[in-house]
Amino acid sequence: FHLRVYVLVTRWSPPAVYLYDNGFVFRSRHKYDKSHRDTTRDMFSVQSDSVEGLPFSDLWNHLDSITPVVRENTSASVWARIQEVFREMLGQNLRESFGNFQQTEEQRGHGCFDLFGADVILDSRLEPYVMEINTGPNIWVDDRGEGNRRQMTDVKGPLIEELVDWIALRLRQP
Repeated sequence: FHLRVYVLVTRWSPPAVYLYDNGFVFRSRHKYDKSHRDTTRDMFSVQSDSVEGLPFSDLWNHLDSITPVVRENTSASVWARIQEVFREMLGQNLRESFGNFQQTEEQRGHGCFDLFGADVILDSRLEPYVMEINTGPNIWVDDRGEGNRRQMTDVKGPLIEELVDWIALRLRQP
């Protein structure tokens, strides 16, 4: 499985980054069998009917139900580690890779509004790793079939509302 995390960047210098606190856990509808690997069954696209998209709350509830004693694996601690990965990646690592964006923003005369869909995996210790970052993530709610529309709306509807709030917040800041 992997997580789809929605990331909004409203400024690159210094970075102003907002992580949406809900998203999807994409998992295969087929049970993984390590002893019988199958490229058709084990490799999938989120566009496939063999993939199920669940809200983050399903994963968080599961983690909290099985790890009440192990504090480093609660939903809150896993989410905090995901946030830290993005803080590092879009902070110091970004500057080290691409330099300072201040001159670019000064030339533009404005900030930005970049929405990304980041795919994150968790290893066996629940440590997050970013697999890829997609520009222009799909925010349609009716392209996964009528049976998935409510779930898509439940996650993406509030995302759109928060995007509007983030835009308003950014407009009020210098």
